Amino acid sequence: MKLPLEISNYIDSLSEKVICAGYLALDSDYEITLFDGELPHDTTSALRIGDNAVTPLPCLEGLLPVNSQKPIIIENVHLSLQNYFDIHCFYSNFRQWVVFIDRAIVGREKQTRQQELLEKDLQNEIGSKR
Repeated sequence: MKLPLEISNYIDSLSEKVICAGYLALDSDYEITLFDGELPHDTTSALRIGDNAVTPLPCLEGLLPVNSQKPIIIENVHLSLQNYFDIHCFYSNFRQWVVFIDRAIVGREKQTRQQELLEKDLQNEIGSKR
């Protein structure tokens, strides 16, 4: 996937190396002007230039409009069975950009650790009642 300059520059500015799974460019009415990549919920086939982005991607509701100088970043969003993304929203060159950063491995690891801690807490609680 060839990334637009705005996204390449943004990714280069991040403190860690990341993998861009997909992106959207939106106009002021949240209509899609450009998109590419593997987006969550198998929405890629539902996306069309000119359509409102929030309908096929309800996870964007409330994140738009992007009108701040600083990017909005929502980390480790679990959007489907095995897919976790960091969602980065920023404004550049008269467009709102939404970038999906692949976090599948990190997300699954966090979910596994959380489950282990919950099981340990449950065992401790059961043990303390005896």
